[in-house]
Amino acid sequence: MDLNSYTPYEELAGVYNTYVDDMINEALSDNRNALLITRPVLNTHPNSILYNKFNIHNGLNTILEMIYPIGSIYTSMNSTNPADVFGFGTWQQITDRFLYCANSSKQTGGSKKIKEANLPPHKHTGTTNFSGDHIHSLRDHPLYNSDYEAGHDVLSPAYNDSTKKTFRPTEPGGNHSHTFTTNPTGSGEDYMPPYMTVYAWFRVQ
Repeated sequence: MDLNSYTPYEELAGVYNTYVDDMINEALSDNRNALLITRPVLNTHPNSILYNKFNIHNGLNTILEMIYPIGSIYTSMNSTNPADVFGFGTWQQITDRFLYCANSSKQTGGSKKIKEANLPPHKHTGTTNFSGDHIHSLRDHPLYNSDYEAGHDVLSPAYNDSTKKTFRPTEPGGNHSHTFTTNPTGSGEDYMPPYMTVYAWFRVQ
């Protein structure tokens, strides 16, 4: 080896080129839809570091766009729009919604089953139906006919088989209805399960 022409930097560049190409292509080769990325060859020009940093950045963007295609959801504790984080795409923020895994997307809705305690304090009023003009009858105790004979005092008469029952009707109250009000119920207790808020977006373009 001619030591006068030997350049350690050029040898290092060759090793770097081979290693990076093999690593990226091996990681993506199992995905038929993946793009095989070949990093431009590193040269010895003084500006080559900036040139290669630019191409590495483009390669990272390509990978990120594969991870977050259109329709992907991005969540974060940071309020920065993903378009500013990644540098690509149009993102629509999701607010005041829980995510529900279903067989279709972008559908909204919701229902709640709550208990009496979750209702706000309230009461009910109502009116009964008209019952019509009517009377009721009350039956008195039966009165028995008795025969008084010699040898019996009035407290111990001999009874025969004939009886008599007396019915006393009530006075009609007229056609009328009733109104009522229930006691207040419900205390307005919270029914929200424990939660933690996050920022969320989904990519639309």
